Amino acid sequence: MDTSTVEPPCSSTTLAASQDTASSSSSSSSSTTTATTATITTTTSSPPKQATAITKEKTWQRRDIASLKTQAELEADGQAAVLWSGATGHPCIIMDLAPDGRHALVTAVSSFRSGPHNGYLPPWKQSCHQGKDPDRFRSFAGTERCEGSCRNLLFLEGGRQFPKSRTAWVYAGWVHLVPVGALKPFKSADKRALRLEMQSWIDLYRHQCAVVVSSDSIIFGLAFFFFYYYYYYYY
Repeated sequence: MDTSTVEPPCSSTTLAASQDTASSSSSSSSSTTTATTATITTTTSSPPKQATAITKEKTWQRRDIASLKTQAELEADGQAAVLWSGATGHPCIIMDLAPDGRHALVTAVSSFRSGPHNGYLPPWKQSCHQGKDPDRFRSFAGTERCEGSCRNLLFLEGGRQFPKSRTAWVYAGWVHLVPVGALKPFKSADKRALRLEMQSWIDLYRHQCAVVVSSDSIIFGLAFFFFYYYYYYYY
């Protein structure tokens, strides 16, 4: 489908909010989607001007699965400072794009050190991640979900899965504002592009909106605020 007609499921007012948590969250949650057109109607009166970004490797759109370049690749490109080193080299979901096509909001997909060596121990059970909120770990289909969680599983289009299908989590409290030059195509097992399903994108975006206005997510909120200030006011 043409994603240029699709608006983010949160308004700029919600994302830029600092204290009006209840009203902003309620406003963003009022967005609806129709199954026939997959068009999202939001509370904002300023729809995004552009939903694609073009690099020499690919034309990016919302919901695409990309790969964040490694630290060495970023240093070679003169972009070493644009990304926290712990996030480099990870697959990521493109949650949104700036209208000039030069910046993207991405959230990393990680195994969080889970694998055969520790019996595929999920991150919320690992001592090194005990400081994180278990409710913010979002699981892809095929990956363990936190006990008692009411969060939906995340799905890729066409029933596809990540190569590490048992260890694919997103932490809703992590988001990165990066130049699109920090992205490269993600290499799936069959070399076909992966995309997040529309409903999963809406669900995850709304979850991230709720995280933005929580008191313990100041850095995350500032990233969103900066992006949307740039998005709606500077241009």
